[in-house]
Amino acid sequence: MRLLSLSLEHFRSYPSLDIRLDAARDVHVFYGPNAAGKTNVLEAIGVLAYTKSFQGSDDAHLIRWGSDFCRIRGIAHLGDDEDVTLECALQSTPRRRKACFRNDVSVPVSTMVGSLPIVQFLPQDLDLFRGAPQVRRAFLDRLLCQVSPEYFRSLLQFQKLLKQRNTLLRRVNADEAQPEELAVWDAQYAAQAARVTHARLGLMEELQEDLVDALASLGEQMPDATLAYRRHGIAQGLDALSEETVHLLQERRQRDILLQATSIGPHREDWQLSASERPFPSFASRGQNRAALLSLIFLQVSFLDRHKGGNPVVLLDDVFSELDDAHQSALLARLSGMQVLLTSTHVPAQLHGAQVWRVDQGNVRQE
Repeated sequence: MRLLSLSLEHFRSYPSLDIRLDAARDVHVFYGPNAAGKTNVLEAIGVLAYTKSFQGSDDAHLIRWGSDFCRIRGIAHLGDDEDVTLECALQSTPRRRKACFRNDVSVPVSTMVGSLPIVQFLPQDLDLFRGAPQVRRAFLDRLLCQVSPEYFRSLLQFQKLLKQRNTLLRRVNADEAQPEELAVWDAQYAAQAARVTHARLGLMEELQEDLVDALASLGEQMPDATLAYRRHGIAQGLDALSEETVHLLQERRQRDILLQATSIGPHREDWQLSASERPFPSFASRGQNRAALLSLIFLQVSFLDRHKGGNPVVLLDDVFSELDDAHQSALLARLSGMQVLLTSTHVPAQLHGAQVWRVDQGNVRQE
């Protein structure tokens, strides 16, 4: 799978931009000084893939200052002589709207997500293992949403039910509603929570299968390395997960009412990398942390290849400045033959034959 072109209107720092990517080249380098707009190019591709920023930015912040809309459009080659035109348009006034199109036909967000499978590595990913749990949950959700529209819909429905249950908890706390009213919401909430947790558990098991080999390819011999999903319960099957969640919600009802927040569910879950039965952040050196992060890139690539029938597009934001020569070489070797778009303040010497774009003050030109 490859992105063939990218066109922007009023996106971030770009009033307009048209890029044609050379399909005969695997690597495309966007280089220039800091704050020149390099990351914005990768972010736009992320919007085509996810329909939202992988930076976590609000949609309104993607629209260029002084404009009331932005548009991202790209043509992707999906293999077997199939090309698809993807477009995502955002409007800020008179009310916020988002519209997605495949081959100029309007499609729901759940259909758009996964049309262009991507894997990205951003500077903030360096803190993935030590950072906040929501960042690790988002890592799983991005992968699952790209391969399963059903998961995407379940996740949205879960988030909606979570907000509704928390609203009811606040009303009960204020004596504006009865605690018994929670029973109906608990059943609906538990059903969607079970779907989300069940899918994440399956993903963790699949990633685990290749973890040790991925680490070994980067020079890290950790034969007992494990990815463990951390949650309150122990149930495995979908029905059992739902029943267990209802039971746990009942047990914690008074606590939830007091705190006015739901304490059980996918939004409270986490995952952890361990080796020798020790959490990875407790012993990992800087080099080991980077090797583990690169192994996750490899695992994502393999996962998307299996489920989407082709390699994803890989986006690397200033990653080479964080890697030593050995890890740079290992990364390039694993991504050989795939389309890679990366940003840097310079053109890395080992990227011979790459298509190179100079980015400076919002101007992008091919060299």
